[in-house]
Amino acid sequence: MNLFETLNTLGNRINRWYPEVNSGGCCVYASMIGEELLKRGIEVRIIVAAYSATKDIDKARKRVNNIHQKSEWNAEDIWFNHVGIEFQHEGIWYHYDSDGVNPKSKKLGSFTVYPGRLSVDEAKVLADEPEGWNECFDRAKIPAMKRHVKKYLATTLPH
Repeated sequence: MNLFETLNTLGNRINRWYPEVNSGGCCVYASMIGEELLKRGIEVRIIVAAYSATKDIDKARKRVNNIHQKSEWNAEDIWFNHVGIEFQHEGIWYHYDSDGVNPKSKKLGSFTVYPGRLSVDEAKVLADEPEGWNECFDRAKIPAMKRHVKKYLATTLPH
C-alpha cells in the first residue's frame, strides 16, 4: 500500500472507531501520525487551523512564555480549532488529518491554516494537556487509539 492509501485508510478507521477525533482529539491524532512518519524518515510539521487564522505561529511563538499552554497561544490570537499535519512526499507538500490526504493549501477542512508551523514535539506536549480541548473526544481512548495507529502503520508502512 502506498503512503496516501495507508493514511487515508487509517483515517477512515480512526473516524469510525473514534468518531469525535476531530472534536477534541485532532492534535492527539496529528502528533501520533507525525511521530510515526518522522520515524520513517518523512519530513513532517504540524499545522494549526481556525476560522480566522491571520496571525503567524512562528512570530507568536516569540511572545509565548510557555509554548505548551494553549492559553498562552490564545492570548496571541492563535486558536486550535483544528490540527493536522503537513508532510513532504516526493518533493511535494501535503496536508493530512483523519479525513484524508490533500495537496497543501490554505485550508484544513473548513478552517484556514495559520502561517507558521509547530514541531511534532510541540504538538505532542500540547495534546497531552487535557485542558482547553473540546470535551466531546473521550481522552480515555487515547492509549487504544495510539495502539491502533502503531499496529496499523507497522503492518502497512514498516520502517
